Formats: sequence, C-alpha cells, structure tokens
Amino acid sequence: MLRLIAGGLLLFGMSLVGIAIKRVYKTRHEIFKDFKDFSVFLKNEIAFLKTPLEDAVNAWCQGKKGHTAQILGKFLKDLKDDKVGEDYFSKIELTHLKQNDKRDIARFLYSLGKLPLAQQLNELDRHIAYFESSEKKSAEEEKRLGGMYFKLFVLLGIALMIIVA
Repeated sequence: MLRLIAGGLLLFGMSLVGIAIKRVYKTRHEIFKDFKDFSVFLKNEIAFLKTPLEDAVNAWCQGKKGHTAQILGKFLKDLKDDKVGEDYFSKIELTHLKQNDKRDIARFLYSLGKLPLAQQLNELDRHIAYFESSEKKSAEEEKRLGGMYFKLFVLLGIALMIIVA
C-alpha cells in the first residue's frame, strides 16, 4: 500500500514539473504578445495624440497585471530616476526569457523617447515586426514543446509509479 502511495506521489510530482515547464512557454508567449500590443498602442499614442512617453506607459499599464506590466512599471520608475542605460537588460528579471530576448526588450525600452518622432515611429514599426514574429514563434513553441514536455513528464510519472508499485 505504501508503494502505491509513493508511486502516486511520484506521478503527481512529475505532472507538476510538466505543468511548470508548460507555464514557462505560455508566459514567454504572453510577454511577446503584450509587448507587441504595447508597441502598437505606443505608436498610435505618439503618432496621433502626441502623448508623452510616461503618460502613454501609464495608460497602457492601467489595470493590467502580469510580467509585461511589471517590467513597464519598473522601467517607468527607473526612467524617472534616470537609471535606464545601455546595460538595462541585465536588470530585467525574467527567468522565462532567453538572454537575447531580454537584451532586445531592453534595447527597445532604452530607445523609447530618445529619437525624433519620425525615427521613433520607424523604430516602433521595426519592434512591432520583431515582437510579432517572436509572438508567433513562441506560440508555436508553447503548443509544440509545452504540450510535449507536459505529456513526457506525465508518462515519466506513470513509468515511475509502475516501477515503484
């Protein structure tokens, strides 16, 4: 009886590991989707309404939760304290993103408000395209790899349960 309980606990633990890995892929997808949406929003705010950067970031973050809203809130605070520099990507604390993704997001944040309007709009177009392609890629990875890892760990849990029991 004790072996059956131990096997059940192993199955449960392995399932939780699979869920955690799947959540990492889902979070990456959400981050890229949010940054794409933010870039489109910011472009519209800057191009048509000439809204200042701080007001536009505050307006987008209003009532939103999640990793992207936290990053932008921290960015806005650091921008007011004049702490945003070239090495800003090392301060972005997201374990879900790869180092290249962090660096690209940091470069995007660092470039905001530093260029004349026409160049800033061109930069935003470029970043929108980047975030759009990254969103599609991460959605495919979420579907393919996230599901695969979840199923793999459930099967591993079942195998361990059979071995133990």
